[in-house]
Amino acid sequence: MSLSKVPVHKCLEKLQWLLGVWRSESAIIQLEGKSFSYLTELKCEHVGQPNFILHTNAFNVQPLPNDTLSSWIDTTELKPFHREMGFLRVHPKDEAATNISYLNVQNVGLADVEEGTINGKSFIVETKSIGRSCFNNDPSVRLLRREYSLDQNDSNILHVKVFMSTSPDVEEGTINGKSFIVETKSIGRSCFNNDPSVRLLRREYSLDQNDSNILHVKVFMSTSRMNEHEQPYEHLTIRYRKVSNE
Repeated sequence: MSLSKVPVHKCLEKLQWLLGVWRSESAIIQLEGKSFSYLTELKCEHVGQPNFILHTNAFNVQPLPNDTLSSWIDTTELKPFHREMGFLRVHPKDEAATNISYLNVQNVGLADVEEGTINGKSFIVETKSIGRSCFNNDPSVRLLRREYSLDQNDSNILHVKVFMSTSPDVEEGTINGKSFIVETKSIGRSCFNNDPSVRLLRREYSLDQNDSNILHVKVFMSTSRMNEHEQPYEHLTIRYRKVSNE
């Protein structure tokens, strides 16, 4: 069956208006007191599960002189800028629920769990927990608030606002040849998650010493039900074989 024909999960029918590919008509970002114009594309899709998958790609950031906006029509080359991916969830067993959870990760080394409520053809989510990579410099993001609303007069127009606060001034690890290990530094979970909660994840990736097309992966986990002195248990052990270089 084609995924395009899979019915939307019942609990997400109230958000079906968000599905599709959206391209910016105007997009402005404020950085260090200056305004920049850019192009952004939002893709919202599903596979029949109780979550929507969101991809956000931004391109061609440029200073904003004389109120001139970047245009898809005038663009001859797309230069990647910012990327995000996330999962938008509502309670899978409560079709009437209006609380919503968004799990988001960004290519700038930021990951967070955001929660909020649905109000008709709009919703607002705000950071509940946040983590960042060891490579990130200050100022660090402390809070994100996103507002999505369908235009009242044109259902083909989506309005998005993102608010951010930063500090005034996540899994991390090291690479060792053809292997690396990362371990949880900060962790968050959705409001829908039940105990036991995950307290620590440790991931080990290593290329096979005899066959460079084989990758070994191990994932260790500890949960809130475990004694603090217990060692993380082996949660996953996977051996992958490369089938394509694309």
